[in-house]
Amino acid sequence: MDTQQAMDIIVPILKNNGAEFIGLFGSRARGDYTQGSDFDLLARFSEPKSIIEMIGLERALSERIGSKVHIITERSLNRHVAPYILHDLQPAYEKRG
Repeated sequence: MDTQQAMDIIVPILKNNGAEFIGLFGSRARGDYTQGSDFDLLARFSEPKSIIEMIGLERALSERIGSKVHIITERSLNRHVAPYILHDLQPAYEKRG
């Protein structure tokens, strides 16, 4: 499954789980991925998610698209890593209004 096909599946699922922002970063965003590359996502949710909820979302998405999915929330973004993530970031969805 290519990146756009996977994001077409991922975005509605995360929106239905309260995502207000979804962005893709890492090798999939840069275009230098391989067939086995994972999907690295930055997300903001309307309500905080527990670690159990986040793991559940990652697992469900990974199973659905057949590739590993990692989700980092804006709230948990480390200031040392943030510049690298933001450099690659390709917004896929942002709630308006």
